[in-house]
This record gives sequence, structure tokens and C-alpha cells, in this order.
Amino acid sequence: MKWFREVAPIRQKLLISFGLYTVLLAGLTGLAWWSFALSAGAPPVLAESLEFLFFASLGVTAFSVVAGFVMRKAIADPYVATVLNMEALAAGDIDRPIERAEYRDCVGRLARAMSKFREDAVARREAERKAADAQTQKAMVHTLGTGLQMLSEGNLTFRIEQAFPAEFEQLRLNFNAAMEEMQDLLGSVSHTAGGIRTGSAEISQASDDLSRRTEQQAASLEETAASVDQVTEAVRQIAKSAVHVNETVSNAHANATKGGKIVEEAVGAMADIERSAQEIAQIINVIDGIAFQTNLLALNAGVEAARAGDAGKGFAVVANEVRALAQRSADAAKDIKGLIERSTKQVGNGVQLVGESGQALGRIVEQVAEVSALITQITGSTEAQANNLQQVNSAVSQMDKMTQQNASMVEQSTAAARGLANEADHLTGLVSRFSLGQGPKPVASAARPAPRPRNPAPQRAAIPAVHGNLALVAEAFDQDWAEF
Repeated sequence: MKWFREVAPIRQKLLISFGLYTVLLAGLTGLAWWSFALSAGAPPVLAESLEFLFFASLGVTAFSVVAGFVMRKAIADPYVATVLNMEALAAGDIDRPIERAEYRDCVGRLARAMSKFREDAVARREAERKAADAQTQKAMVHTLGTGLQMLSEGNLTFRIEQAFPAEFEQLRLNFNAAMEEMQDLLGSVSHTAGGIRTGSAEISQASDDLSRRTEQQAASLEETAASVDQVTEAVRQIAKSAVHVNETVSNAHANATKGGKIVEEAVGAMADIERSAQEIAQIINVIDGIAFQTNLLALNAGVEAARAGDAGKGFAVVANEVRALAQRSADAAKDIKGLIERSTKQVGNGVQLVGESGQALGRIVEQVAEVSALITQITGSTEAQANNLQQVNSAVSQMDKMTQQNASMVEQSTAAARGLANEADHLTGLVSRFSLGQGPKPVASAARPAPRPRNPAPQRAAIPAVHGNLALVAEAFDQDWAEF
């Protein structure tokens, strides 16, 4: 009983109580069933009574079992749940909701008491949390104040190493990131300022060199312009000489053409002479035939005179004289024929030579024509070159002006580079106030080279100062040069 009273949970107590009650009812039901079984030979009234008693006992037993479970659910479960909530609350779990506080029985009273206790615990925990948060925030504000003080002193190497609460941890990370970014930024600014200072010094030196070279280039361009003038004048003289040569060659071509015509006429005359010689040769042949016939006649006359005797002696003398004359005529005709043949042969050679001379003279005429055409082209090209050289001279003069303007702009660039170097020194001085730790170090101040003395340039005509975009000023010059 002590265990049942002090140790056994309320569910087991209800289970044992309703169990005993159910066993008792089950015993009664069994007894009723046994009695019902023995009433087989009993009177009908008794048998009906025992049957009713059996079914009634069975119904009561079933009802008792169901009622036991229902009562256990309605009575024991709230108590058990309340006890579990109380144990959890005692263990410090004040976040679990307290149920059944609306009950008006003992369970409700216990639930309301636990709710009050839980509210007090929650309020106490909230107060402790607020106090801890206040302390944490105070520490955070102190740490941030230290960091800001370091920042105001120019120390960018300070970092908040101690972690903040989870809801403020991002603030610490952002602060550290901002310090690191600022350190890198100012380090880069310092490095860039040093680079700008060095670059501006180099630009200044390069500008001085460029200015000197520009002045030298301007002097060279001026000399080039003078040389181009001389070349232009020489080309003009060459063009004039080429014109004179062209006229001379044209006259030679005309004379050669006339000579060709004369040679053609001479060839025709020689051909006429050759034909006349051939005709004379034919006449000589006729004369030779006549002499031969005369000789035969004289020979026949001599024979006849010999037959005549003394009467024919005179006629024989005449016949001999005629024969001698015919022989001399034949000899003379033979000599003349030889002379004419030699003359005809020489005339033929002369005709051939005159023809070859005519052909050579024709080739000379053609070559003279080609030379005349070439000289004409040379004359045109020389005149075009003279004009082009005139444009080149103008372009060189314009380039001389542009070079002088560039020299003026280079001087302005040099002054701007020196000013930029001074600004870079000032920026480096401002950045040097910050402690950058192991970050990029400010570049040491580089000594700017002193401007080199300029070589005296030849005196030239003053060129107006150029302002704005120089490319717009040179547009007309570019167009003239494009035409060239």
C-alpha cells in the first residue's frame, strides 16, 4: 500500500483500481455464467433470471473496462502532462507553453501557478539578457571607439580581433573590412602618387628632350625647304632644257624624214639609170650584130674582089677598110658592152646600197620619233615633278610651322608635368600621415632632373600660338598633302 500510495504513478493507480474492479466484475460475470449453465434443468423463471443476470454482468464488465480507459484519459493524462511540464520548468525549460491553465480543478490551479512561475522566469531571463546585452554593447562601443580613435590618428593597421555576438558579428567584420580596404586604398594611392611623381618627372624630361629635338627638327625642315627650293629650280631648268631638246629632236626628225624622202627619190633615179643602162646594152648588142654582119659582108666583098682580079682590087681595098672598120666597131662595141655591164653592176650595187641606206634612215627616223616621244614624256614628267616639288616645298613650310607650334605645346606640357609632380608630392605627404603597416609603402621622392639647356635654334618667323585641337589646324595641310 505504501508503494501504491507514495510511489505508483497516478496512471498505474487508476489502472490497478479499475483492474481490480474489472476482475471483480469478471468474477461476478463468471459466477453468473456458471449459474446460467447450471440452470438448464431449473424452472423457466429462474433460468430467465440467471440469463438476465449473466448478460447484465457481462455488460457491466464491458462498461467498466471502457469507463476505466475513459477515466484514465480524463483524469490521469492531465495530471501526468502537468507533472511533466512542472519537471521541465524546474529543469529550466521556460519556453515550453503551459497547457490546461483554463481548467478550474487542481490541474488548472497547478497550470496557472506554473504559468506565473514561467512568466517570472521569462522576465528574469529577459532582464539578465538585457543586462548582458548592455554589457556586450558597452564593450562593443568601447572597442569600436578604440578603432575609430586609431583611425583618427591615422593608424590603419588596427583590427578588432575579439568576436562580437552573432547579431553584431557582421558589424565587426564590416569594420575590419573597411579598415583593410582603406589601408589598401591609401597604400595604392601612395604607390600611385609615387608613380605619378616619377612619371611626371620622366614626362618633364622627355618633354624637354622633345622640345629640343623639335627645335632641331624645325631647323632641319627649314634647311630642307631651302634645298627643295633649289631642287625645284633645278627641275624647272631641266624641264626647260627638255623642251629645247624636244624641239631639236623634232627638227632632227623632220630632217631625217626629208632625208628619207630624198633617199627614196635617189633609189628611184638609180633604178632609172639601171633601166637606161640595160637599154644601152641592148643597143650595143644591136650594134655588135650590125658590125658582125658588116664584117661578113666585107669578107664576102673581098672574096668577090679577089675573083674579079685587077678590076676588083680597088673594091677589095674598100672591102678591107670596111672590114677593118667593122672589126674596130665590134671591138668598140665589145668594150662599151663591158663598160656598160660594169656600170650596170655598179649601178645595181649602188641601188642596193641606197636601198639599205634608205632602210637605215627609216629606222633612224623611227628611233628619232621614239626619242621625241620619250623626251615629250620626260618633259611632261619634269613639269609634273616641278609642280609636285612646289607642293612639297609648301608642305615642308607648313610642317615647319607645325613643328614650331608643337615646340610651343611641348613647353606647355613640360610646365603641366612639373605642376603634376608638385601635386603628387603634396598627395604623398597627405598619405604619409597614415600608418599603413605592411601595405604598399609610399614611393621615395624621386629627384626630378633639371631641365637641360636648349640649343639655340635658328631665328624663324614668329608662329602664332596654338590653342585647342591641333588636328583642326592641320586639316588644310593634310588636304594639300593628300593631293600631292
